[in-house]
Parts: sequence; structure tokens; C-alpha cells
Amino acid sequence: MHDKILLKDCSDISRRMDTDRFGPFVFQPGCTLSAVDLALQRVEDAHARFVASLLSQVVNRLEQEVMVSSVFGTNTIEGGTLTEEETASALILDLRQVQAVEQQRALNIKAAYDLSQAAAKNPLAGR
Repeated sequence: MHDKILLKDCSDISRRMDTDRFGPFVFQPGCTLSAVDLALQRVEDAHARFVASLLSQVVNRLEQEVMVSSVFGTNTIEGGTLTEEETASALILDLRQVQAVEQQRALNIKAAYDLSQAAAKNPLAGR
């Protein structure tokens, strides 16, 4: 009975398709638009509270440390001579402040990591 109520509430977002072999078929999500809106509001509220929390600051700091460690490791494998502390300093430089090839290499590695993360989040963007 509850399902029938939900389907009735979703009639404005259903799609009817006529098939040659099986006749008409109706696609319906099985939820109300108000329920989706309420869930979205709850997610947005939770996100706003998380961003303002101390935990968010810890996550951001850990993310920076992982990036420095990853760039340092990759740079070392490629023959780079920067220390981990020098790598951290290089990663916060503006491109106009780069004075050494080693710093540029670290920034290039970070750019490659950033590009791969962006591609992983939206795999169809590059096609």
C-alpha cells in the first residue's frame, strides 16, 4: 500500500515507453520530489556543519600531508633531491616564485596528481 502511494505521488516524473514486444512500460523512481528535496537539504546541512567542524580542519591537514608525502616519494623515485620539508615549501609556491628546476618538478608532479584526481571524479570529461 505504501508503494502505491509513492508511485502515485511520482506520476509527474514517470516515463511511459511503448515496446514492440511487451507493450507499454512505465519507468518511475518510486519516491516523491519532496522526499528527495528533504534528503538534499539534510545532506547540505550536514556538509555545512562538517566544513565548520574541527574534524574538517584535521582532514584538510591530513590531505596536505599525504600530498606532500606522495610528491616527495615520486620526486625521489625520479631522482629528485628535495627533502620532504623542501617539497612542502615548493608546493605552496606561486609559479612566478619558482627559482629551481627541483621546485618546478615538484609542482609538475602535484599538477599531475591534481589532474588524475579530477579525471577520476569525472571520467567522461576528457572524452
